[in-house]
Order: sequence, then structure tokens, then C-alpha cells
Amino acid sequence: TEPVPDPVSVQAELVHLSRLAPDVFCASVEVERPLHYLPGQYCNVQFRGYPSRCYSPTYPLEGGPSAHLLHFHIRTLPDGAVSSALGDTIRAGHRIRLTGPHGGAFLRPNHQGGTVLVSGGTGFAPMWSIATAAITEAPERELIFVVAARDLASFYMHRALCRLALFPNVTIVPVVTEPQNVSTAFRKGLPTDHLPILAANDIVYTAGAPGLTDHVAR
Repeated sequence: TEPVPDPVSVQAELVHLSRLAPDVFCASVEVERPLHYLPGQYCNVQFRGYPSRCYSPTYPLEGGPSAHLLHFHIRTLPDGAVSSALGDTIRAGHRIRLTGPHGGAFLRPNHQGGTVLVSGGTGFAPMWSIATAAITEAPERELIFVVAARDLASFYMHRALCRLALFPNVTIVPVVTEPQNVSTAFRKGLPTDHLPILAANDIVYTAGAPGLTDHVAR
């Protein structure tokens, strides 16, 4: 077993809510004291008056991190008890209780082989956290990042990926599942259609819908 931060419970406040895509919000949350987590872990997030949900804190899409500010990417669902209230009854100033961190799918440091990341939708949040930590640890690291969204409008990650693409051994594979004829930069199909050939010492991280993560695991 590997050492992980002990879960704690902290009070927080929603300080900013921005729309990243038609169906995705970024909730920026200020915590009363820093919450220590490993890249890729998640928290139980409870907006006051609503049931708790599991979201992964992630590195900012632009700029640098702050010890007292956490960012969560939340996909909205029409019948979602929590997500459908974002921007309506859940606004800046809403009180929150965070419990965590949890989860074992976190960055393993000092890995000498290649690193492959696969994300679908808002599964990008924990994978972006892992990607930035991995490159910060070793800027020359060989890293392949397969990033998938349902359509171009939902591909909110472009600015973050442009930052990552500046590093010499990073390969980014953008994928949209719905057909489009706007850009040839995007691959067609499913993210699992574009997985690289793996070497014995590669390590793979993935986050997204259960069907995606199960397929990647197989």
C-alpha cells in the first residue's frame, strides 16, 4: 500500500461558477484551510441543502493553483438533483462541505516508463490534474493524452491542452465521438480506437464513464 492523505472534512464556499461548455460548469471553491490530495483523487462535495456528489479537484485550465482554491468540472444533467441547480439556486456564496480525499487512481511518482492518460467528458478533470503533476515532476516525460468529448462544443479543454503541448515529449490525441467536418485535428470514433501500443513499463490512467474505463482496462 502507498501512503495517502487522511480524509478530512472542511467547510468551503462557492466563489465562482463559470460555464466551460453547454453542459459543463467549473465550480471554483474556496476552502477554509488547504485540502491536501494526490492528483487524480476525488472528494465528496455537498452543497448546502443538496445531496453530496463525488468530484475530482483539478489544476486550473489557465493560470496557476492556489492552496485555498479548488476547481471542479461538473457535467449538468436535466434531471440532476445537484447539477441542474448550478447557476440557479446554487450560486456564488453557496456554502459547501468537502470530505476527502478518496480514491486510489492517483499519480504514482518517479515512474521511469511512459505515461498514457485517457479521459472522456469531465473525466478530463482528474486526468488534467495528473498530467500537470507528471510534467511538473519530469518535464521531459513521455506522455500520451487521449482526450475525448461527445462533440466539438463539449471540447472545453483546448486552452489547457495547448499549454501541455509545449513540452517536448507530449502527444495529445483529441477525439470527438459525433461526426464533424469543422476540423481535421480531431480523430473520429471512440477514445479506445486511438490507444497507443503499450510497452511493458508504461502506466495508464483513465477517467470517464464506466464503459470507457472498463474498456481501457481490458
